[in-house]
Amino acid sequence: MRLSLRKTSALFRFKINSILKNSTIMVAPIMAIGFVFMMKFIMGQATSGEVLTQDQINHLSMNALTYGLLANVVMTGIMASSLPLAEEKEKHTLRVLMTSSVNGADFFMGSLLPCLLIMIVVNIVIVPFSGLIGINWILYLIVTTIASIVSLLMGAMVGLMAKDQMSASMLSTPFMLVFMMIPMFGSILPALESISGFTYTGALINVINNSLFTPENGIGIMNIVVMAVWMIVAIGLLLYAYKKNGMDND
Repeated sequence: MRLSLRKTSALFRFKINSILKNSTIMVAPIMAIGFVFMMKFIMGQATSGEVLTQDQINHLSMNALTYGLLANVVMTGIMASSLPLAEEKEKHTLRVLMTSSVNGADFFMGSLLPCLLIMIVVNIVIVPFSGLIGINWILYLIVTTIASIVSLLMGAMVGLMAKDQMSASMLSTPFMLVFMMIPMFGSILPALESISGFTYTGALINVINNSLFTPENGIGIMNIVVMAVWMIVAIGLLLYAYKKNGMDND
């Protein structure tokens, strides 16, 4: 399949307008930002009257960022790629696209890039909102973008497997619960902490934590391996779903 920049660009513009107008999808990035403010407020109330060091403030800010980042990477990523695809299948507009010289590569690039752009913007915005200081922006953008792509690929796989939006929502829920909740509560529950390191979202949080608080130990090779493995798994699952359900040959 050859990639047409003209068709991809047209799909990109159409998709980004559709996503921004879709309240079901946009609730995820809004919730991500809301989580950061909520956690900042809760932790501010819990530590009111205490004199905190900058390191302690950064730990609290990192906790707030973790909630927002996981919500954006997981919820926005999976919902923004699965629901529109399922909707197009349900309304049979996908079949029309596939018979109008738009191939699978054009469709996926034009559909996923707008989602990725929105996710990157939110990932950037929530950092100053969290109050975190001293973050390595280059590393942060690289690892959050990789994790976002993994979520988008998984969401696209769900969208291909689902028959309609309702089934897409049902299929998406287990993925969102696992990849969001396990790292979110890993710092509280020791049993989940050991599992969290083997998820791409857990590895993402570990990389950011290591770069902030233990830079002398590096970001952890295991974290990079875990994220790379999940990227390969996500690509493999998407290709399997594409081959099984088809788009060009619908």
